[in-house]
Formats: sequence, structure tokens, C-alpha cells
Amino acid sequence: MTIISDAVNIDDDAEIAPPIKIQVCYGTSSRQFLRALTVPKGISLHDAIFRSGLLEEYREIDLSQCRVGIFGKLKTPATVVRDGDRIEVYRGLIADPKDARRNRAIKTASEDDKLSLDKKTR
Repeated sequence: MTIISDAVNIDDDAEIAPPIKIQVCYGTSSRQFLRALTVPKGISLHDAIFRSGLLEEYREIDLSQCRVGIFGKLKTPATVVRDGDRIEVYRGLIADPKDARRNRAIKTASEDDKLSLDKKTR
């Protein structure tokens, strides 16, 4: 007697499923990286970044220290990507935006004070 099973291995489904198209992007002040890829359905955000070649091109990136997202929304590296997703790797901030704004305001105020003193001494 032969028994035939209808059970399907999950890995087999991944091989049968058509691949999906995604983009991986990253940017610095001087260079940008944007690569379109075709990847297996069910791939994680982390694995898609590795497949893109981004980490070879930008060796300074430590993926364990970077935030990642899809279309501007933060995601975990384990997030499964979907067809058409744009994966983004975010750089750390150089300065806290609030501190930078405060410093600009102080600088502008001191420049305004100097201008008003110059006008008074004339």
C-alpha cells in the first residue's frame, strides 16, 4: 500500500512563489545608492539589504547600529518585504535637531545684537 501525503514543505512554497521586485536605498551628503532587485518572496528586510550589495559599497555602515524602514516608516530587520517595497537604511543624526535649531537661534540673536550695536555707534 502506498500513502501519498498532501503536506507541502514551506521552503518548497518559497521556491514555487514568483520572485518580487524591491528597491534598496541609502544616501550620504555626497553619494546616493538606489538599487532595484528581484528577490524571493518571503525574504526579510535584513537579507534584502545584504543581497543589494549596499554593505560592500558602503563599508562604513554597521547594520546593527542603523535604523531601517520601508517607504519612510521604521521597520525591524526581520520584517518580510513585499513586492514594490522601497527599503531605506537610515544614517544616524550628526546633531539633535532641537539642539541645532537652538544653536542657530542663539547665533542669529547674537548677530542681530551686533548689528544693532553697530547702528547705535554710527
